Amino acid sequence: MTAAKLPAPPHGLKRIFAWRRLKVVLMTCFVLHLPILATWEAAYWMLAVRVLFIGFAALLAFGVFERWPARLPDWIARWGLQVFAVALSIPIATALAYAFTTIGDVGPWWRNEKRLSGFAMMTVLGMLVSPWIGVAALLRQLAPADREQLGRLLATDLSAPLARKDVNP
Repeated sequence: MTAAKLPAPPHGLKRIFAWRRLKVVLMTCFVLHLPILATWEAAYWMLAVRVLFIGFAALLAFGVFERWPARLPDWIARWGLQVFAVALSIPIATALAYAFTTIGDVGPWWRNEKRLSGFAMMTVLGMLVSPWIGVAALLRQLAPADREQLGRLLATDLSAPLARKDVNP
């Protein structure tokens, strides 16, 4: 009897842009564009392009630092590097999105008050949400037993050992 070969797990860009991850990015981009849409004056497609560019950049940062560098120094954890990379990618991707979509305009986008306001809103929303989504994705990758152990740890009363005991002389 021969054992059936399991398909090799995806690697490279296939792993980074897997459908499950893309769904999270697309849903998050949809939800985060709604508050921006309320004050948006330019074409809707411009907002969609910018928000999706930022979302895909954050996904790329998360995926790249999932495996690279192969060995990390002892003082940094892989999950910390991933969350930091995702957070750092947001302002960079937002600036690039604005730079690419305003080519040919009269002045630079950062001198236009409305564009600067849109940049700030996208950056703040992205910086608030994306690290949490990264942490949630990392927690989802834990084995069920590890998740259960983490849940028990978080459910314990951590203040009990720190409670001060009054000692009467």
